[in-house]
Amino acid sequence: MCGFSALFSIKGIEPSHLIKMNDAIIHRGPDGEGYFLHQTELTSSSFFKCSKALLADREISSIKKFNALIGHRRLAIVDLSDSGIQPMLSDDSRYVIAFNGEIYNYKELKDDLIQKGYIFNSTCDTEVLLKAYIEWGELVLPKLNGMFAFQIFDTTKNTVFGARDRFGVKPLYYWKSGSFIALASEIKQFTVLPNWDAQINSARVYDFIQYGQTDHTDETLFNGVKQIPPGHSFKFDLNDLSDVKIRRWYDVTNTQHKTTLKAAKIKFKELFKDSIKLRLQADVPVGTGLSGGMDSSSIACEINSVLKDIGKDSLQKTFSAYTEVEQFDERGYINEVLDVVTAQPHFIELKCPDNLDYLDKVVWHQDEPFGTTSIFAEWSVFELAKSKKVKVTLDGHGADETLAGYHKFFFVYLFELLKKGKLVRFYKEVRALKKLHNYNVLQVAKTIGYILKKSIFSSQISDAWFKFKIDSDEINKVSFSLIDESKQQLLKTSVPMQMHWCDRDSMAHSVESRAPFLDYRLVEFILSCPSHLKIKDGKTKYILRESLEGLLPKNIYERISKIGFATPEANWMSENQSFFLSLLEEAKINLDFLINDAAFQKAEQIIKGKIKYDGFAWRIICLSIWVNVFQVKKKNVT
Repeated sequence: MCGFSALFSIKGIEPSHLIKMNDAIIHRGPDGEGYFLHQTELTSSSFFKCSKALLADREISSIKKFNALIGHRRLAIVDLSDSGIQPMLSDDSRYVIAFNGEIYNYKELKDDLIQKGYIFNSTCDTEVLLKAYIEWGELVLPKLNGMFAFQIFDTTKNTVFGARDRFGVKPLYYWKSGSFIALASEIKQFTVLPNWDAQINSARVYDFIQYGQTDHTDETLFNGVKQIPPGHSFKFDLNDLSDVKIRRWYDVTNTQHKTTLKAAKIKFKELFKDSIKLRLQADVPVGTGLSGGMDSSSIACEINSVLKDIGKDSLQKTFSAYTEVEQFDERGYINEVLDVVTAQPHFIELKCPDNLDYLDKVVWHQDEPFGTTSIFAEWSVFELAKSKKVKVTLDGHGADETLAGYHKFFFVYLFELLKKGKLVRFYKEVRALKKLHNYNVLQVAKTIGYILKKSIFSSQISDAWFKFKIDSDEINKVSFSLIDESKQQLLKTSVPMQMHWCDRDSMAHSVESRAPFLDYRLVEFILSCPSHLKIKDGKTKYILRESLEGLLPKNIYERISKIGFATPEANWMSENQSFFLSLLEEAKINLDFLINDAAFQKAEQIIKGKIKYDGFAWRIICLSIWVNVFQVKKKNVT
């Protein structure tokens, strides 16, 4: 996993700008750097350098400006030799690739390419991806099992092609400015470029404050900065940078297949184990983020099983966060897992983020404001992994969205049962919700009524908080089936946002996070299973529980509560009122051009404990810190 930078301009641009972009993400790749420069009008005008020495090169300095400039920062995971240095050129020097991520099935693809006559100079997946593209072109994308964002420059046709993985695990942004277009792994790379002017995207600010939502469209909170959406590719010609062609190359279907629990368990276990095996491939130490929840516990237990099969079960290292606030402390469940696996456990205590420098640092790494302080829990876990010299972790992202793990799925399922006329199952699930989760019949009826109402009437949102008017019906999209809700969360709302957070938290510490539950084969299989294999008798993730029964500790298998890497956010604000109130006072200044007094008053009441806690106060504060850190222009929006 790494990061890359790229500049393309028909008029040409100085290499110094590329170096600044690359320097902004040294945390993504502390193990090395590389640069490729190309001048379209001159012969023999492509240059490759493994360091910033390119500025001192007399031949390069004599040209001064280049049309294609590509930079890369390397975090060496597979093939630690210099053979894996990027940007990487094809054998004939026609194609140049910059790649961030991992192709987990690269060995199989490599075998196929060798059969076709290709010769390889390294053991890294980057070379496999490049030669696979040369062989299959854009049709290579469905063949890839991995997390990736890449760009390939064709020096003959002066075209650029690139893509992002199915679920947006790896980021890819672009920004157009005058005569050039820039590509980057992180938004902060654009801030060092000529003509950069950080301006608010009011529509995305609305979504963030109102719903806590980001990464659900191709837009960002920076006006003009866009991302390639998950499961999309792009192409453009240097002669027409205004025409960036973006197309969807991946989507999940709504097809469900009849199957028995017995057959589904066999298939799930097979796919889950293989997903784990693929993600254990690395030439560096690999660890596990263990929260104590069912998802991370399943990963830890399966890793233990896989390693035990090859006599290496002592190699697993686990990383966990804890708090002295009992309601949010997961050590009991974590220790249940540690009792049944062979591992070297490591813990870090969660502390209130009551230091402004620390807040600024995390917001800077995240690029955009974030709607929950759970970011600090995940940040702490990766910080711990780095301190133990672990470069790769396997983490539980994606399980809740596919296996109907959030409580919202209960009500979607109930609505689905009603719609299909399955009244016996409906009443059985309602009784189970009462017994296990204390949802009474009135609450269930109100929630189902709310879902139905939203499907008929447009959302009526108060404008009292904002100094502008934006409508965001897309976020309010109503799902009437588990598969539709899973698709929405996988491709639009939950997973893209969580992968943004995870990417920045992990890469800030030069750690690669891998998500076994987001193996596309596993995702597609789970979505194809009938709904009753995901929710049954008031329990979520039914097929996961049943498939791993006997592997999971009994208390994890039976667990119905959910915390994950959560933080005692309400406690922190209550116990540190003066600090958070001071941040709110600063927010009143920083956000005066966006937010009305009513919003600040609500945030103040939340911090003081006068009304029920929710994340609204934190969102106001975090947006303010972001405006300050990135020097976003404070001018009126409409």
